[in-house]
Parts: sequence; structure tokens; C-alpha cells
Amino acid sequence: MRDAARISAEILAAAHSNRTTLGRAEVRAVTRLRDRRRRV
Repeated sequence: MRDAARISAEILAAAHSNRTTLGRAEVRAVTRLRDRRRRV
């Protein structure tokens, strides 16, 4: 379990570091879509 958590954390950290601007833009778009779906 700990190993899986470490691997997932490393992957998320690597993806976030690799995608600084694009990642943020994607997250913003996804959050907006989620908010719209929740509201509707």
C-alpha cells in the first residue's frame, strides 16, 4: 500500500512539475466543467 502511494505521489508530482502552465489551464477547465455540471 505504501509503495503504491509513493508511486502515485511521484507520478502526480512529476506530471504537475512537467505541466505547470498547461496543467493549471487543464485543471481550471475541468473544474469549470464540473461546476457547471453540478449547478445543472
